[in-house]
Amino acid sequence: HQKSLPALQKILKRENEPNILKVTLLHTLAERKEWESIGTILEMMEDKEEEVRFAALEALSKFDLQNKREKPFSHYRIIERLKSLLEKEKKESVLEATLVLFYKIAPQELTQFLMKGIQKKGRNQAKFIEMLKLFKDPNLKYYLAPYLKGRSAELRAASVVALWQFEEMRSELSHYLRQMLSSPKTELVKLGVESSGKVQFEEAKEQIHKY
Repeated sequence: HQKSLPALQKILKRENEPNILKVTLLHTLAERKEWESIGTILEMMEDKEEEVRFAALEALSKFDLQNKREKPFSHYRIIERLKSLLEKEKKESVLEATLVLFYKIAPQELTQFLMKGIQKKGRNQAKFIEMLKLFKDPNLKYYLAPYLKGRSAELRAASVVALWQFEEMRSELSHYLRQMLSSPKTELVKLGVESSGKVQFEEAKEQIHKY
């Protein structure tokens, strides 16, 4: 006998329920695909536990979210929650899942959101630049070229990661990585090592193992 949707939602919202139960119930909601459960799934994306937030994103991805004409307010609510997660999330697995889902259901809105965030020059600027690696669009180079030559090493490193997908640029991007890796400043070397690890820069293998 299947539990009713309100019963499942009530259990999920209990604060002291174990993670394994919450994850299992989210999988159940994903299988049932009842649109009335969307609100609860979105709430679970704010849960304090990483595995629950990740399971909520997985559950949401099982719904048909690309036809926004059919359920415009649900679509709007989902997009707003995804934006909120991209701004606040610290865990890499959840961040990546959020980004991929957002890109899948609304690439144009994701582009606008990230570009506005980058132009605002706030605390998420470097994070948002790096997220642009998802876009296989050669015109990305036009927007990120200034950050490669700018004064901020953090923005340069993020731009290298986002642009590494373009093979014709790798010679130039490798130059910036070498500069960071050979810097006398520890924070720049660390930034170079982190970026090299993300793009699998062969020359940095030895230094990556040290960190």
